[in-house]
Amino acid sequence: GLYRALRALERDGLVQSGWEKSENGPDRRIYQLTRAGMEELHHHATALADTRETLDIFLSRYGEFVAIPKPAQPARLRRG
Repeated sequence: GLYRALRALERDGLVQSGWEKSENGPDRRIYQLTRAGMEELHHHATALADTRETLDIFLSRYGEFVAIPKPAQPARLRRG
């Protein structure tokens, strides 16, 4: 689950957490990216951008040779 993933990220030094007092309700645990976490996020975001660029180029060139059907649009409901 989400909190298991957050604990693993914290164990790996990618996030840090602390408790925040609340006047209305229970205290909350707050998570924040560390410098290493920001660097890791940047690395993955850059890799995704590179992949997207590669896919865009591929699909553009592929589309020049093969007609790519557009996804079907959902039928509109008629009121009667």
